[in-house]
Amino acid sequence: HTSTHTSLGRLATADIERKVGDSLDALTRWTGRTPTLFAYPHGSPDDVSIAAIDGLRRAGLLFAFTTEPRAMTAIPRPGSRAALTAAGSLIRSAA
Repeated sequence: HTSTHTSLGRLATADIERKVGDSLDALTRWTGRTPTLFAYPHGSPDDVSIAAIDGLRRAGLLFAFTTEPRAMTAIPRPGSRAALTAAGSLIRSAA
């Protein structure tokens, strides 16, 4: 969710990785467990971008939620192996 509640959809990859990484580090310290689920800060489709998907996947997150009651999809940019499918959003490698 990130501690700053910034929409990930408009951030550069480095900013996404820093915000998500800082939040995951804090949660891991507090709980002793590394999170594998993520809630997009604003929960809207505007939060979802290929850069956000890539950053969440690289951070080790497996599933990300929006507030949309439907499946979210995104088409990876050429050369990207990220894919977004299923209810909310499932982060996985594209075949």
